[in-house]
Amino acid sequence: MGERQTLLKSITEDIYSGSLIKSPKLSIFEIEYSGLINEVERVYSALGGTSEQIPINYGSWDISLKDFCIELDEERHFNRYRLETLASSIYNDFPFFSVSNYREYCLTKEEQCLRAASWGNNWKTNSSDKHFVVSGDYGDLSENGSSRWRQRAFYDFIKDLNSVIRKVPILRISIYDTYNGNTVNEMLIKKDVRNLKAFLKDLRKNI
Repeated sequence: MGERQTLLKSITEDIYSGSLIKSPKLSIFEIEYSGLINEVERVYSALGGTSEQIPINYGSWDISLKDFCIELDEERHFNRYRLETLASSIYNDFPFFSVSNYREYCLTKEEQCLRAASWGNNWKTNSSDKHFVVSGDYGDLSENGSSRWRQRAFYDFIKDLNSVIRKVPILRISIYDTYNGNTVNEMLIKKDVRNLKAFLKDLRKNI
């Protein structure tokens, strides 16, 4: 867990004292039962998925509470692959974060993603190369690009499915979001707890 995420989680714990829980992961059975399996398969294929079994082992939530979850999306989450997932029909009238803002970040912030994630496990892992097209050279997006970027985008998409299938709000916070004249990233770096608390409370009002 990075320093920015740790700070945000600490502030959330302070606001919602004692309400953090461990939320179970979405299962393939739930996706099939929901009638969304074809859309999930379509998105997986569009991202260069190569496995017969769709990989949905998306890891833990950044912040999991009784009534909703929070995900802090930093530089590595905004690129052409995440943009591909945001074209899915599940985001039609999606109420829990600004999909239009996220699409814009994917279009304008990919260079920041490259600076943060163009080497090592940020670019490829054994798992990502197994389930998606094998990565090209580090930092080269011209052909196969990054299997890990593709995997991360798919896992973000699967996490968002929780909002649709389980009706559990997934509140996404981008480091590029702004509040009272500052980006979330600036507030986290400055450790501006007062404004971060106000921002989180306002965010909660949207659900």
